[in-house]
Amino acid sequence: MAEIDLFHYRKGRGILHIIDPRIKLLLFFILTITVFHSDCISLSIITVFVVILFIDEYRQSRTVSPRRFFKTAGLFLLFLLFIILTRYLVEGGISGVISGSIYSWKLLIVLINGQLLTSTTDTAKIHGAVYKILNPLPFVPAGRIATMVSLTISFIPLIFDQYLECRDAVNSRLGNTAKNPLKKIFFIADPLLQNTVFRAEEIAYAMESRCYNDNPTMPDLKIKRRDLVCLLLSAVFFTLIIIINNS
Repeated sequence: MAEIDLFHYRKGRGILHIIDPRIKLLLFFILTITVFHSDCISLSIITVFVVILFIDEYRQSRTVSPRRFFKTAGLFLLFLLFIILTRYLVEGGISGVISGSIYSWKLLIVLINGQLLTSTTDTAKIHGAVYKILNPLPFVPAGRIATMVSLTISFIPLIFDQYLECRDAVNSRLGNTAKNPLKKIFFIADPLLQNTVFRAEEIAYAMESRCYNDNPTMPDLKIKRRDLVCLLLSAVFFTLIIIINNS
């Protein structure tokens, strides 16, 4: 069975692989917030920036295949089309299509951005980055939040893999020949839900049996010169986007 590319970590040597995960997390959240407050010109600039990173990671590390990415993101693309259709029905006319397209455009950028983050950053380093970012803050359970974030990021690709297994199992039993679309959805959704809950219980029992706590051994994270250069260039980039939005 072919593994889905979405949100799977892959070892590589691209520029995003060598940047400190704390810097990547910070830039990810800033970029996400900026995207949802950008106009078309700013979105175009951000899109070019994200596409360049996407292509660079594929050329340097072969971690993200553009063709397979959009192929496996088919359901998400259908969801974007549903958003456009909903905006058209609610607002009516060309204005609804335009507003729905712009919102779908923003969601697609966030999806690609999340793919770049998760495919170039090990889950353990994401856990350590979140913990070290939140730990200095008072009254914030940094260990618990870091654990929840890392488990969520780890569990998303498992759900996609479970979906592939259920789909292949249904197809092998000719379940895809059913004429009723609701039956097709049920044939996949029911075992997918059961397998997902079962895997969640397995992970919980495994963590409990290993006496897992919220403050495990942290990975060795050090800010280097290249991280500061990346942070400076990103600050200049986001400043430019803010100036364009306010002009």
